[in-house]
Amino acid sequence: MDILIQESGFPESVKDTWFISDFSNASMPPEKELREVLNWLQSKNFTNSSYSLEELWDKSFIE
Repeated sequence: MDILIQESGFPESVKDTWFISDFSNASMPPEKELREVLNWLQSKNFTNSSYSLEELWDKSFIE
């Protein structure tokens, strides 16, 4: 927190009021969720393609 105050120019008084959230690591969405999105896109005619999960699934950004 000290480095943020020093480098950003925020007043020292924010030190006790600032809260920085803990963030989880990036992860892939559950397969079920991705299938539901694909089904929704097709039901709304936003796409007429039948993508496979393998075409959309790219884990390289989290490895």
